[in-house]
Amino acid sequence: MMALVAVAIAGCAQPPVPRDHFYRVDAGPPDGAFTTPPLRGAVMVEDIARNLVPAAALGMTTVWVRTDNAWGAEGSGGGHIHHVIDDVADWLAVLAG
Repeated sequence: MMALVAVAIAGCAQPPVPRDHFYRVDAGPPDGAFTTPPLRGAVMVEDIARNLVPAAALGMTTVWVRTDNAWGAEGSGGGHIHHVIDDVADWLAVLAG
């Protein structure tokens, strides 16, 4: 089963830049220790290509949602993007079969 990880930058007080701590998973003991395990099986979907770098580094599959905005394409040339789509709803429909 594939986990879908979505980070909604617009609704929070964080700047829209890639920061590793957004992707950290509390996989440690109840004392609050955070670890960053490989996140194989998790998917990060993002419309800003450069924001996919930390997710790919953690082992997540990355999906870049291509848009008409030039700033979204910055950083799109690299091995950190596993899939490129143009429409999330169409992509999800294909996945659902």
